[in-house]
Parts: sequence; structure tokens; C-alpha cells
Amino acid sequence: MKNLITTIPKGRFKTWELAERILLRCDGETDWDEVDRSGTNQGKEWLWFIRTSHPPKDALTDSVCYMIYDGVVRGYFHVIEKAESQKWVDLGYLLEDRPSPYVIVLAHWHPVNNGVEMTGFQGWRYTALRP
Repeated sequence: MKNLITTIPKGRFKTWELAERILLRCDGETDWDEVDRSGTNQGKEWLWFIRTSHPPKDALTDSVCYMIYDGVVRGYFHVIEKAESQKWVDLGYLLEDRPSPYVIVLAHWHPVNNGVEMTGFQGWRYTALRP
């Protein structure tokens, strides 16, 4: 099992409290019956997507993806799958406004209490962190 780590851009959420509220909703199960900010995800469960031009080569079975916000590891999601992004566009989850050939699909947020300090970066990396 290989785990990943990525950064939530600070420009996407002004505060950690707002970011965490959204992360908690990305459970992959609950139909929140709300429109997300792209206007496309009405009546669907929420998922978190990492867009990438280069997907992980290793299998992500039973893997998690840790998330950094404002220089601290805040928690992790379970990796659902890595896939071509067009699949998720066709399912109505993504817009083609920011084309990227691949996505890593995540759900089920788990906060961590003792977040490790780590500098943010663009994209994703493998990590030795374990739940």
C-alpha cells in the first residue's frame, strides 16, 4: 500500500474552518442535495478530486491521501480510484474548465490531531505517513 500527500491551496478556502466543513461533506455517500460551486453536482454525493497530468504508477488499493493546509497535515481521505478525468466529467462531477487527463478520487475525511508541519507543494507525492 502506497499513500499519497497533497496540498489544499490556501486560495481555495480562506480559513481552515471553511475548508474542514467542505472536507467533512466529501463522504462519497450522503446526497447533500445542494449545488457545488461549479454548479454541476446537484443531487450527488460529494467527492474530493485531485487533478493531475501524471497519475501514480503504483496501485492505490487501501491507500489514503493526506492533505496539507497552511503548512500543516490536517487529515486524510481514502483513495477511491485513479482514473481518466473524462469519466468523471461524463458522470457530471467535473467540468472541463480545467483540463487535466487524470484524477485521483477521494472520500471519507479523517482529521488528525497532531498535524505534522510540512511545506505545501503543487501536485501529489508518495508519503511514508500512515493512519
